[in-house]
Amino acid sequence: MKKNFIHSSEWFVFLFLSLFTRVFAADASAQSVRTAEFGPVTDSEFLKPGQFEWQPELSVEGEVSMNVDLSRQILEVWRGGVLIARSSVSSGRSQSTPNGTFNILQKRVEHHSSLYKGAAMPYMQRLNWEGIAIHSGYLPGVPASHGCIRVPNAFARKLFQITTCGNTVSIYGNSKEFRPHWARAIRNPVQESSLQTMSASVTLPTAKKQPISSSNPKTAASVWANPVVAKGPKSMRELEIEELRIRNDTQLTQADRTKELKRVWGDQRALTGVVLMGVASKSQ
Repeated sequence: MKKNFIHSSEWFVFLFLSLFTRVFAADASAQSVRTAEFGPVTDSEFLKPGQFEWQPELSVEGEVSMNVDLSRQILEVWRGGVLIARSSVSSGRSQSTPNGTFNILQKRVEHHSSLYKGAAMPYMQRLNWEGIAIHSGYLPGVPASHGCIRVPNAFARKLFQITTCGNTVSIYGNSKEFRPHWARAIRNPVQESSLQTMSASVTLPTAKKQPISSSNPKTAASVWANPVVAKGPKSMRELEIEELRIRNDTQLTQADRTKELKRVWGDQRALTGVVLMGVASKSQ
């Protein structure tokens, strides 16, 4: 009887130690995943598109507030006067995202725009009743929204959990002053000089007239008189109109709409890069 009791006690001790070891290992594994996924908050001047920093344990009490710097396209989250998170954003083009101090008026996990044909705005936090809000969305690396402040989806979900209606959001700066890190490299004098040398050495071939075989002389004459002129790249205004047309096209499937929007966003990024190169060259 005594031996059975001893064996039972040893079995319970063994079971307890096994469970404790598994729980400890699981917690350590989860901690390593959290550390790898969310880096500490830094003072870096730039954040890559879609990059964010999340360290809420720096301050667990106090009111949450946010600062949005349009000139740097960065959102900061403060709690109890301590910086606990930072994220890259994509604000409105030009001056469509207003400066000022706002309060969160409404929160919705699932929301669709009433201005842009039901465009999805997950984890929406409304700042005014004119259509300005913080929500999850696509970040192309430049200001590209119609006025809202887009943030990465994972960041939007976490931010939504710690804010309440009434929290303050301060927006300042000018999106026109935003210079992404990939554009600032052009300001390097050596690189700028090499770019100028390369552009000066490039000679564009001249177009040659090709003979047109036509049995009708009038047709041939009209073709020579009205040659087809190749169109240059679209302006930002034209790309904005095209983006709005794609969003409002009810005949497109969701997959085709996403494909077309990504194409337009790519053209916008390319055009922004060309403009920034011109600005950088003039400032040298």
